[in-house]
Amino acid sequence: DAFGGAASSSSSNSSDKKSSDKASPSDRGPGVLLGGVVHRDAAVNLRLLESSYRNLPQPGDGVWTRRRRERPPAPTPASYPAREPPVLENPALFERLDADALFFTFYYQQGTSQQYLAARELKRANWRFHKKHATWFARQEEPKRSTEEYEQGSYIYFDFAMSGGPGGDGSKGGGAPGGWCQRSKADFMFEYSQLESEMQ
Repeated sequence: DAFGGAASSSSSNSSDKKSSDKASPSDRGPGVLLGGVVHRDAAVNLRLLESSYRNLPQPGDGVWTRRRRERPPAPTPASYPAREPPVLENPALFERLDADALFFTFYYQQGTSQQYLAARELKRANWRFHKKHATWFARQEEPKRSTEEYEQGSYIYFDFAMSGGPGGDGSKGGGAPGGWCQRSKADFMFEYSQLESEMQ
């Protein structure tokens, strides 16, 4: 009947309106889920995208670098020298230092001119720096075997850390316990690619 038809039509229109209201949020475009809330405002989404872009991971983020720690300032008396004595910049001083003093300067004055001068004197004394082990080596005798890529024989090396030195396979950890002393290593293969040649 007419009443029933009107009621049916009204019910249908009401149902269509509700379904339209439910569907309207999805018609506004994709949203961004943040904190359990879906943000569909274009301005909010743009700010979120800009923030994400500014914080993109960089290729170097996974690379750890060894940064030098600056010592905190400490109160000192007026009689304490405020700068290094000029004699420490004199190359003639390093020519008179023994090997232990040169090793100490090299490992504990990193990034300074004193480190460079100590390295130069060690090289003049026939010590050679191994880049992989970060250790100074010197021949004990003429190499038993020598090629264009490496030489092999008996060496002495300076164990600067409180641990064992290079192992028989070229890795660390094969030496005796202790440290800060010269040790002997027989049948060691010194690859020329690991030789530091920049220090003159």
